[in-house]
Amino acid sequence: MTSTLNWKIAGLAGEGIATTGLLFAKLAMRHGLNTFAYGEYPSLIRGGHNTLQVAVGLEPVTVQQRQVDVLLALNDDAIKLHLAELDVNSVILADKTHAQIKWENYNLTATVIDVPLKTISLATTQGSIAENMVALGASSALFGFKLEVLQTLIAEIFGRKGEVVVQKNQAAAAAGYSAITAQPNNLPKLNFPNITPDQPKQILVSGSEAIGLGALSAGIQFYAAYPMSPSSTLLHFMAEHEKNFPLVVKHAEDEISAINQAIGASFAGARAMTASAGGGFALMVEACSLAGVAETPLVVMEAQRPGPATGLPTWTGQADLQFVLHAGHGEFPKVVIAPGDMQECFDYTRLAFELAEKYQTQVYILADKLILESAMNVTSFQAQHTNQRLSMIAQEALPADNSYQRFADTPEGYSPRSIPGQAHGLQLTNSYEHDEHGYATEDAEMTIKMVNKRQRKLAGLILETPPPQLLGPAEAETTFVSWGSTKMVVENVLRQFNTPVNPNSVNAIHLSTLMPFPTDAFLQLTQAAKNLVMIEGNLSGQGQALIREKTGLDIPESIRRYDGRPFYAEDIIAWLKTRKAK
Repeated sequence: MTSTLNWKIAGLAGEGIATTGLLFAKLAMRHGLNTFAYGEYPSLIRGGHNTLQVAVGLEPVTVQQRQVDVLLALNDDAIKLHLAELDVNSVILADKTHAQIKWENYNLTATVIDVPLKTISLATTQGSIAENMVALGASSALFGFKLEVLQTLIAEIFGRKGEVVVQKNQAAAAAGYSAITAQPNNLPKLNFPNITPDQPKQILVSGSEAIGLGALSAGIQFYAAYPMSPSSTLLHFMAEHEKNFPLVVKHAEDEISAINQAIGASFAGARAMTASAGGGFALMVEACSLAGVAETPLVVMEAQRPGPATGLPTWTGQADLQFVLHAGHGEFPKVVIAPGDMQECFDYTRLAFELAEKYQTQVYILADKLILESAMNVTSFQAQHTNQRLSMIAQEALPADNSYQRFADTPEGYSPRSIPGQAHGLQLTNSYEHDEHGYATEDAEMTIKMVNKRQRKLAGLILETPPPQLLGPAEAETTFVSWGSTKMVVENVLRQFNTPVNPNSVNAIHLSTLMPFPTDAFLQLTQAAKNLVMIEGNLSGQGQALIREKTGLDIPESIRRYDGRPFYAEDIIAWLKTRKAK
């Protein structure tokens, strides 16, 4: 029995693809299994081929899997488009009567199990809307999950819709479960041994949800955004939780308005954030320079998807790194952090608000579709947090003669900050270069003084931003270098490729902080590396170029992907095997 299995549902939009998939992921988690859920869908308002796959296992699972063990096929495309992912060990669950699958077109070696989804749904709920619940019940039985755990989960998910809705969905799921248990005993064995239901303190969370929770735990007070996938999921999350926190969420008319609203809220003293994908962030760039010269704290999430222009709106990539590093005209310090997993999404978002406020600068959270819209189980985040306001000047510290200097030249590069309405804290802030009081200036010496003052923030920021991480053994034949969401893929590669026979085959250096670049710490980790290989999701090697610029180190080999699809651990392992055989 393998330690990891991959379940996948495929069909049309509107057939409950995402709902069913996430319910299956939660169900696996409730049985003590590790899960990773990944979905694909086209950039259509309605329709199109949708999938959601869930890799589950006894060991940690941090990335999607290519080979499918169980395919829940709702139409012909579900077979046609995923035929290469099936083999003799795969199982296909399908309603042979109603799915309209052209079975004669496929030379299938997989086991096909007929589950009359529509017939069961009609019999249990007097409608066909519960077909996905029937399918979920059948899948649960195939994996050996307990029906009572599934029923409890359904009650939790649908409880707000009333007892009648809960009972109908439970009946549909139970009938689907029975449809599998009534099958002959020669079905493939997919159940995991020694699974324990209801493992404590585990939650299923997406990257967007983790970033949103991190922002809420950091005391965010204002969030403004315009919908643009894959950043829209964060807007939905923040809007859903606005009523539960002292938070204002604004669906702005466009991205220019969103970032300027956030800057205005921050200037007024609120902890503020905005977000967009690359195309929307392009409209925000002018305002980034405004926040830079005004030294206004701001947290910005940039959600990468393939470009240029509209590109591939619902797919993933890592091609906005150099864009974000250089966003804004002129020179001003900024922080760019790329979380590598859901825990880092939470932790580094909290950190982003603290650094933005303390150093009065912009902190960019560089994410992508893969991490934002995928979900995995993690240990529950810390629920209680105490947040302190940073670099704010106390009322008693303001001189009564109104000589306060908002942009006072300090050794740290940031100045004690007042907010509007604070007695004796009068400040003048605009888009011009200025003196220490904020008055516009074109004086050469004062310009140098202010530019240098702002740039000194980097000396403190390099000490407070996340250092590079060494993943795997201290020494290895091959050392991967990654940034952002590729960490999740690399971790799976290390678990699979480092065997007891050869435990030191591969390790990795993972970068989360990309600006200010941790030059010394990174070079120290590379000293023991025998063969460095860069992994990133773009054509031009943007992270590789950044490393060369900041360290002088030219990584000789690279694995790059830029077709909108994420890396798969299987592909990187195949690359390693081919390289080792040479």
